[in-house]
Amino acid sequence: MSTDTRSAFVTRFDRIWTQARRVQLWQSLCWGVLTALGGIALLAAVDYLLELPHLLRAVAMGAIGVGSIVVTMMLWVKSVRRWRRQATAAAIEQVFPQLGQRIRTTVQYGPLSSEQRSEAGVATMLVTALEDDTVRRAQPLPLDAVIPWKSLALASLLAAVVGLGLAGASALNWEWRAAAQRAFLGDEPYTRITVTPGNLTVKEGESASVEVVIEGRTGKQISILTRQLDEEGSEWEPESLVAEDAEPVGERGLKFRVPLQRIMHPLEYRVSAGGSSSETYKVQVLYPLKIVKIQSAVQAPEYTGLPEAVTESGNVTGLVGSQLKLQVELDRAAESAWLELEPMDRRATDKTPPTKRPLIIEGNKLVASLPIAADQTYTVVAKAADGMELPENKFRIRARQDEAPQVWFESPAEALEVTTLAEVLMRIRVSDDFGLTKAGIMFEVNNEEEYPLLAQDFLEAAEELKTTGKLSPQTRSSLEKVLPLEHFELAQTDSVMYYAFAEDNRPEMAQRTQTDLRFIDIRPFKRTYRIVDADGMPGNQGPQLKTLEELIARQRYALNRTIQIARRFQFTQQADLAGVDSLIKFEAELAKSTRELAEGLQ
Repeated sequence: MSTDTRSAFVTRFDRIWTQARRVQLWQSLCWGVLTALGGIALLAAVDYLLELPHLLRAVAMGAIGVGSIVVTMMLWVKSVRRWRRQATAAAIEQVFPQLGQRIRTTVQYGPLSSEQRSEAGVATMLVTALEDDTVRRAQPLPLDAVIPWKSLALASLLAAVVGLGLAGASALNWEWRAAAQRAFLGDEPYTRITVTPGNLTVKEGESASVEVVIEGRTGKQISILTRQLDEEGSEWEPESLVAEDAEPVGERGLKFRVPLQRIMHPLEYRVSAGGSSSETYKVQVLYPLKIVKIQSAVQAPEYTGLPEAVTESGNVTGLVGSQLKLQVELDRAAESAWLELEPMDRRATDKTPPTKRPLIIEGNKLVASLPIAADQTYTVVAKAADGMELPENKFRIRARQDEAPQVWFESPAEALEVTTLAEVLMRIRVSDDFGLTKAGIMFEVNNEEEYPLLAQDFLEAAEELKTTGKLSPQTRSSLEKVLPLEHFELAQTDSVMYYAFAEDNRPEMAQRTQTDLRFIDIRPFKRTYRIVDADGMPGNQGPQLKTLEELIARQRYALNRTIQIARRFQFTQQADLAGVDSLIKFEAELAKSTRELAEGLQ
């Protein structure tokens, strides 16, 4: 019976000892949890106020985790040391002093065998008697009172209070909820800034609008910051956004529309609200293609002997038949390019589309070759790979005609009266802008066959000079020769008509210039004059009569005008109707004056 009693007490003690250690373990865990919850709550509170960065929050969470583990282990080691068998027995005796030291002795020697007790110098009978007495005395006592239930309850309660407080704050306030999430290393921001469209691409000079939505904490200061990217060392320039100008979004959001006026340079921008900032976005600017340099080279026709003329200009003047080579240098390479050609005298009502001529693209240079045939304007059209085009531009090509040669008489005078034996010196001067081929003087008597008085062929000389390469083709000359009238046996009623001509070296069709027809009047060797009284002249009350000399001069003038109109028609294939009408009127007046003179002479 003693053995059974002893076993029951030890079993009871072991149960109390095990439960005490278990409670102490749970108490250590509760204090560790309390440490962790307190640290998390503190971290959330600090982040709520200061908005800590992710790295700092991660370090703090690591420290909280290590601290809670250290607290748990320290309390567990301390409880293990405190709640050993003998220490537990002593704690029971301390709670129940009426038991004295029975518990410790019973716990110490009760589980030993008789041999072990003998070796320890303790009588088995005494131990048995002590065990029986301990069982009897401890039977009515609540020995499990030594278990630290209150400490466990306190630790659990504190941990629950901290945890529930943090959960309640998170449930009632979105900022605390964000703080709790951020304490657990979430990236939920207190302020959410949404910028639309973010990165932009605009054309130079265009304006853009940025939509900014700020949700959560807005702070007292909301601003958009910009700076230029193409200016080294440029600083951020803030522009405040006023909350009164914003549209409400949801329960705690504001929407701003921020205009970016006339963007001329690439820039970057971001939005800040309180302690938060958006990402940095870039605004790329597409610049139109730009003509850096335009060079025109005009090669005149070979017959002119002129070298190639190169100018740094898009406006060109060249001789008809010249070859124009354009080279346009752009600030960057073009994807496609062409010229649009239009006549310079094009009317506004003319709906004909311009003529397109492709340009050869050589890197960032555009090359074209075209003949100069008429006055026209051209526009350089080019498009880059980014879609940007050249701004509107217009240049002109002026086609200069090869001027006809010039010829004029230096001698004799236009009105000339000579006798039949006179020798008339005829001197002419001729000139051309590029070269002469022929020049001379032609005459005829009494409207019969023409004869050359003087004929100069410059072509052979020009070919010789061209072969030697020493001189340019002749462009000026002075020619003269004497016309001996005595060879023609002229009478006073005969007439001599003459003119000068010159031809240039234009290869397709030489241009010919002729002077007006000129006349030599033959006078008698002797003239007799008689003074007539004007009062005795018949018909002095009628119209004023033209003299015969004046009528002859006018008829010669009309003849030259007729020849000019005929030549003009042959050259242009267009009739000068106005000139013909004027000449008809002139001839009618001349016929009237001639009739009046004839009647007066009668």
